[in-house]
Amino acid sequence: MSLSWPERSRQERRFLRDCCPNYWGFAIYRTVYTPESDLLWEGTIAKLDEYVINSIWRYMGVTNLEVEEGEDQLDPTPTREVCARYRNLIMSDREKYDGASIDEVADHFTDWADDPNNDKSSNINMNVCLLIDEEDLYWLRDAPPATTEVRTTGNADQNVCIKVIDTLFDPEDMSECDPRYRGWALARLNRLWDLYSRVYSGDCPLSVQIFNARSKFEGGVWWWI
Repeated sequence: MSLSWPERSRQERRFLRDCCPNYWGFAIYRTVYTPESDLLWEGTIAKLDEYVINSIWRYMGVTNLEVEEGEDQLDPTPTREVCARYRNLIMSDREKYDGASIDEVADHFTDWADDPNNDKSSNINMNVCLLIDEEDLYWLRDAPPATTEVRTTGNADQNVCIKVIDTLFDPEDMSECDPRYRGWALARLNRLWDLYSRVYSGDCPLSVQIFNARSKFEGGVWWWI
């Protein structure tokens, strides 16, 4: 039985085919180690994961709204598989990362990625990594619960962001970069799986992705939204 066009063209199917041979996820650096952060950390990571997983299910819900009358709703299997293969690598070491700057984190991750002795079987994205400092920690602490509900207005959870570091950024070569770009951006949690696929190959790095129509430069920071 052949698949319908909405089913064949689904982002989840393309993602599984092109970006996710086994698992997918990000290296997440923790750079805050206060007593309060110790209490918040596990809940912070759990909430981040909920945002990512729920955004994938919500994407299927939005796509189902576009299915023509009389056609079958989308098969949940690809969505379920994308979620099942999601796993991050947590970089948490007080001695190494406490108070580390964005440049220091980028350098460490580049060294880690280049080391053949490190296990990369989980298919961590090698072209960006995520940073949770004190500011990000409080953003996640105060964020509303993640939801799969499909709404067109009032989605406060769409504004919850995390710092994304561009490990391909070369400050000596700004030929294709906006001069205001400094090797990192804020990205919405509900777009992280989309970001993963867009920078996966390295052909279109974050420095180029920020030129998409929805990105903006505000408050001295690029927002990849």
